[in-house]
Amino acid sequence: MADKKAALQSLYKQLEGTMNAAGLKAADKAVITSDETMDVIRYTGDAGDVRLEYKLGVLDILATSEEEGKIQNLGTLLFEAENDDWGAKDIRSAANEVAETVSDFFGTTFV
Repeated sequence: MADKKAALQSLYKQLEGTMNAAGLKAADKAVITSDETMDVIRYTGDAGDVRLEYKLGVLDILATSEEEGKIQNLGTLLFEAENDDWGAKDIRSAANEVAETVSDFFGTTFV
């Protein structure tokens, strides 16, 4: 794919159903926020918050629930969006893993 912005946008779209089922919506109008070190997709809702932090080919899944109140690292996965051989199948696989992790954490439906 070699375009991390397009890959992250695709990831965001594929997670929409699961995030909605967990009562989470994009926290930022721009959906993907970036600085010099990482790109972040944030979700927020009554049940808690989720942050997907991408940097250097790795995607960290961080979340906090309303009950727990502190951020937990739910997992880390490869997300090599800037590699030429990274494609739609890889993004779909990553989205499925994120969706399953989030739905397990919040006890909601994996969509």
